[in-house]
Parts: sequence; C-alpha cells; structure tokens
Amino acid sequence: MVSGYRRFAALRKLGYETIPCVIMDLDDKGAFEVALVENIQRRSLDPIEEAEAFKSYVLNFGRGSVTRLARRVGRSEEYVSHRLLLLGLPKAIQDKISRRLLKPSHATELVWIQNHDRQVELGELIEKHNLSVGQVRFVARMLKSGRVSAEEATLRAMSRCPETIAHKSLPDSWTDFTPSEGNESEHSDAERILDRSILVVRTSLAGMDLLIQKANHLQLVSDYLLDKRQRIHTILDELITAKVSLRRRGEFVVPVLTAEVHSKSPKP
Repeated sequence: MVSGYRRFAALRKLGYETIPCVIMDLDDKGAFEVALVENIQRRSLDPIEEAEAFKSYVLNFGRGSVTRLARRVGRSEEYVSHRLLLLGLPKAIQDKISRRLLKPSHATELVWIQNHDRQVELGELIEKHNLSVGQVRFVARMLKSGRVSAEEATLRAMSRCPETIAHKSLPDSWTDFTPSEGNESEHSDAERILDRSILVVRTSLAGMDLLIQKANHLQLVSDYLLDKRQRIHTILDELITAKVSLRRRGEFVVPVLTAEVHSKSPKP
C-alpha cells in the first residue's frame, strides 16, 4: 500500500469488508513519488523530514532526480535544493527547525556560514530576537567577514530595521539576569551588567539615528534629536569607561567622566 494507509485502517475499524481503491503499476521510484507527494500535500512531514525524504530520493534514483522530484511534488527546484541544504546544518539547528522554532527560510541563510559554532550561535539569536530573513542575511554576511561577534552583528542588523527598534520592551535575553552566588562572583556580575547596559544604550543610539533620518525634513526637530543623541553617546562613553576600569582595577569605580558631566549640569 503506497498511499491511504490511515484511511484503510479507519475503514477497517468501522467493519468495512471492501474498500474502493486505485490499483497502479508502479516501480520503486514511482511508489516513492506517490507516497512523498501525499505526505507533502497533507503536511505530514516537518521541514527536516521532508529534506530527508528528498535526500533519499536523490540518492536512490540518481542524476536529474532533483528536477523530476520538484516537478512531481509541485515545488521549484530551488525549494528542493534549499531543503537539501538544511541537512548540512548542525543537529541543534535541525532540531529547532523540526520543532518549528526556526523557519527554513531563516535556516537557509545559516548554510553560508562555514563555522558550525557560529551557526548555532546565530540560530539562538534568531530565536531570541525574532530576526527577519533580511536581518539574518545581513548578520551572516558580517560574520563571514570575521570582523565582528554574532551579538554585535545582530545589534547592527536590528538597528537597520525600524520595526524592531520600535518594540515597546527590550528582548528578555538582554535584561534577564540571575546573580552569581558568593562574593567572588561580584566582579563577573558587574561586568555582565555593564555589557548588557552598553548593548541597551547602543540600541537606543541606533533608534535615534533612524528617527533623525526620518526627521531630516524638520530642521528644528532634527537638530533637537541630534543634541539628545549626543547625550546618549556620552552615556555610552561612560559605560565603556566603567567597564574598562572594572577590568583593569578588579572593582567598580564611578568614572571621572560622569562627575565632570554632572558638574557642568545646571542646577534646577
């Protein structure tokens, strides 16, 4: 029985003695195609199972089979080829795809990153920050250059997308924090908090840049926002100075820059 086993089982339980059917003369290749088409049409397969079925077909039936298979399942050759590419990704990424935590279109962009650790890392960032396909493509291109970390590349990608910056709240992964146990871990906790603070302020700068760009036809508003952006940049400088000081001294010390800025602020 190539197709319709569930229907057959259901009718048998209902006590049917005869069941209408279609008898076809099929070789192994034809039988595989019929079964695969039905499973795809019924959406019985997750993307990785579908890719495994495509791979089995290609391996068993040889050259030219991708074109024939695409025609038989009603998909483009590009669709079939992209599904096959998913099987080259790390198991952790494939599991996310199977569990619908990662879309195949996002995962396909990871294929072009040759480092498996980077692929897994970016897969986590896609899930946490709900990146678009365009943003993933941008991050992947930056990671291939080898000049930035995945987190930094993700931040830059998000800064290019107004709807991401416009979220009312920051991603939980940026603000969730569980203190380490023991006094010896205070240094590590402080550095982690400062790192996340720097990331938050950099995101604010990216958002301001987008708003300033949109307000370029409103000179007064644009100038006003530029002034506020400069203040945010000053805060970023303070945070980076604090982090560098923490690493050098081993303890948190309020940067001198902060005191200088406050001393210049007018009294209310």
